[in-house]
Amino acid sequence: MRACEQEIIKLPSKDIQESLCPSHLQDDFSRELVSSRDYGFMAAKRLPDGVYAGIKGLFTTYAVCIGIDPVTAYRRRYCYVELSDCLDAYEKLQNGSSIPEGWVAQRQTP
Repeated sequence: MRACEQEIIKLPSKDIQESLCPSHLQDDFSRELVSSRDYGFMAAKRLPDGVYAGIKGLFTTYAVCIGIDPVTAYRRRYCYVELSDCLDAYEKLQNGSSIPEGWVAQRQTP
């Protein structure tokens, strides 16, 4: 069983699992981002340019995090009130320079 499947096993659709953790965009680190409670991502993928992106549930929002590495939680974070909007933005990411649309708040690390 893939690491992403362990976290979302209750979801009925393989299509949802593939959207959250696309098999062709997975490697050891992206799987660790989802399987490790230390990172706490509900989804993660390695974009074609080598930048990692993921989805994290926050206190009142969901976030698309871009530029994830083992030391820094993210370089940029875009928050969404609705999970469906967050998932849509995450699926549309093309590379690490992509700027998602429709967010309600955003943060950047220096």
